[in-house]
Amino acid sequence: MVEEIAKLIDQLKTYGLDNAKLSALYQLAVEDFLEEVQTDLTEISDSDLTDIESSLKDITIDSLAEGNNDPFMTTLRKLYGAQAEPRFLKFLKEYFEDAVKQAQSAKELLEKYKANDPEVLKKLEEAKMNEDYDTMEAIIKSLNPGE
Repeated sequence: MVEEIAKLIDQLKTYGLDNAKLSALYQLAVEDFLEEVQTDLTEISDSDLTDIESSLKDITIDSLAEGNNDPFMTTLRKLYGAQAEPRFLKFLKEYFEDAVKQAQSAKELLEKYKANDPEVLKKLEEAKMNEDYDTMEAIIKSLNPGE
């Protein structure tokens, strides 16, 4: 499964995600996983919860490759034993598969926009009427300076 995740990461890189953006995506995946297993977290000690919180501060996409040395995985093993890694990797694989699908959709939409697809241009004009459009545009521009 690790190889499958590595391939998904490579796909995301082809869509322009650098290590910083991949690390941010990985961090979001970990946070979403923790939300999913929230009830299980009540069964671990305060010390282990603190370990999880501190491991999240320094988590990067490179920590995924560390496997057994990853502090996050070490803490999960205390909770799930031998099932920790397969459970998390299954979640992560699905998470990255979804990210690849979203990146593909965004790329296709951008290509249609560049080709002046009338349907896409109409949807863009409709989106500009949304009260959140300016905020979202500013966020996107801040994530992609110089573009």
